[in-house]
Amino acid sequence: MNNKDRAERAINWIDSLSVTTERQGTKELGDPVRGFCCLGYGCYINKLDYQAAGMYSVPFQDLVGLIGRYGLPKSLAVGLGYDKYTGGLADDNDHGASFSEIATKLRTHPYRYLKAGVAKLVKDHYRTGETA
Repeated sequence: MNNKDRAERAINWIDSLSVTTERQGTKELGDPVRGFCCLGYGCYINKLDYQAAGMYSVPFQDLVGLIGRYGLPKSLAVGLGYDKYTGGLADDNDHGASFSEIATKLRTHPYRYLKAGVAKLVKDHYRTGETA
């Protein structure tokens, strides 16, 4: 998958997080009954096969170009390695940030969470309103 495809998936996820009425859950990717983590919701809308009780999805990470498994900010992902669970989008989700607040972080600071080529296309999209 190329960066343009990843950016289109990331934009769809970000926009969907902004408006979804799905229940928000914590501590796992989740499902429609228990609620979703922001990452689990991304798996769900992209119809990925994922473990609802899991904490991350490598296929989703690759699909949208996330830097780290838990949506870690770049500084933490590089400094700690991808196997550490500290901070990031999943942690924000688990500590009360709404889906809409998480979407705002991704829109305004894509380079913190997405690989550079994807982040540029996402940033350009929200700057101009054009599709990646």
